[in-house]
Amino acid sequence: MTTLHAPVTRRVAGVVREDLVVTLYPSHLLGIRALRTRREYTLPLATIYRLAIEADLAARRAARRKGGRGAL
Repeated sequence: MTTLHAPVTRRVAGVVREDLVVTLYPSHLLGIRALRTRREYTLPLATIYRLAIEADLAARRAARRKGGRGAL
């Protein structure tokens, strides 16, 4: 695995109505903005990780309530 020393920016096509630009910063931040805009939203990577876990748990609970066999 390579250690991040400089920001890495990539365009992601077709995620929402417009393309997005995602930047991974060495300071443990992730920035996201719409293509051809300046307003960037940043979040700490720890927050994004926690949100991903919470979303996964919510989906598993919803599947279990619906009668599926979501493993929890």
